[in-house]
Amino acid sequence: MTPARRRRRRWLLVALGLLLSAVAMHEHVVRSVQDRIYDSASVPMAECILVPGARIYADGRPYPLLADRLAARGVPADAMHDDALGLRTLDTMQRCGSVMGVRSAIVVTNPFHLARSLFLGVQCGLDVRGVAAPYGSDYSTCTMCKNQGREVVARVWAWLDVFVFGA
Repeated sequence: MTPARRRRRRWLLVALGLLLSAVAMHEHVVRSVQDRIYDSASVPMAECILVPGARIYADGRPYPLLADRLAARGVPADAMHDDALGLRTLDTMQRCGSVMGVRSAIVVTNPFHLARSLFLGVQCGLDVRGVAAPYGSDYSTCTMCKNQGREVVARVWAWLDVFVFGA
């Protein structure tokens, strides 16, 4: 076997190892919180409802996916508080416990975002349960694929944040 072929083979094995590791991290995030996902009628009580943020328009209106999350039926507007420093889901979960003193929360977010949110909440010491916010629009296949794909990468990053970077 030529040296060039050995190098290619070695890089292929390294790439395969990294891919398998990423799949394992992703699956750990998803599977570790499956028993924490409820429908809105059966979710246990908690101290608060936590709605992780998402993009907003320049005029302050939420993008549709965030609007879906915020349609928390029956929650009075004066019971909602903005965490302006929660720029990432991890930040929000950390601040929920350490700054706001919350011990238990119901996380309401889009279905694709729920597992990572719950995983990070648990890792930050919160007793979290999750409810998937129903989609309020018929999103395009492109939008859904983009969000699902981004979430796969974000789950791997969340796992690395917790277990490698010590966040």
